[in-house]
Amino acid sequence: SMQFPLTLGPSDTRIPERVMFGVTAPWDPVNWSAVAITSAQTAHAANHRAIGAVLFSVGLLSAPILFSFLFFGVLRYPFLLLNALTNLSTVMYVIFWSGVIFAILPQVTVTMRSVADHMTILLSLALGCLMVRTLCEPGTLGPRNRLTLAVTAVFIMVSGAIIIGLSPRLAYIGSGIIHLLGLLTFIVVVIALVTAIRNGSKLAIFQMIAWTPIFMFAIGRVLRGLGILDFTGILDYIFLPSLVFEALVISLAVALRLLNMRN
Repeated sequence: SMQFPLTLGPSDTRIPERVMFGVTAPWDPVNWSAVAITSAQTAHAANHRAIGAVLFSVGLLSAPILFSFLFFGVLRYPFLLLNALTNLSTVMYVIFWSGVIFAILPQVTVTMRSVADHMTILLSLALGCLMVRTLCEPGTLGPRNRLTLAVTAVFIMVSGAIIIGLSPRLAYIGSGIIHLLGLLTFIVVVIALVTAIRNGSKLAIFQMIAWTPIFMFAIGRVLRGLGILDFTGILDYIFLPSLVFEALVISLAVALRLLNMRN
């Protein structure tokens, strides 16, 4: 993800050999796990590359968002609105998670960015649960899975809001609890999609393909958030294209569902 450059001194030309800093009640300690002294040119170059990657991803996601909003305005199918909102929340997550929000709104603090990062990903997961519930063909999920998906969506949003509200008292572990909520969501979604596929849902196959890359790398990010894995940049660099892949494949499933309904 994007680095957070901190200027050591506007007129000091000496190269520091050691930097020490402290963080009061860190909500997300992983943000501070990789610190290096570098030149301003190197920091700016890294940030520009990150901004370019994020803008490219947001550009790809804008097409299904506009498509879904446009067709929902005409046809009023709920899965079109859910697809638009899911992709929109993903865009917001990418902006906060990548650190591009600092370039857009310099007054945003690291804590504000981290809280918004966690809430937007929970929102994306909650909407993803509802998307699975709505997009699969009727009768393929079963009433129990449909209820579980709805309850999970509400549970992770309410729990996330409570945890973040208590964040000053949950330093170090608040982010870990949020990651566990994400892991719960993936388990529920996998069980629901497997059930739908066994019952003959073609759209569930699309969704399973779309979610698979996120499953793989999200588990690694959850383990890192819980402190089980050490910091590794590959989980960040591959997670972004995984999000874009998921959004585009789900949008293809939405288009297929729309075509089937119109026929």
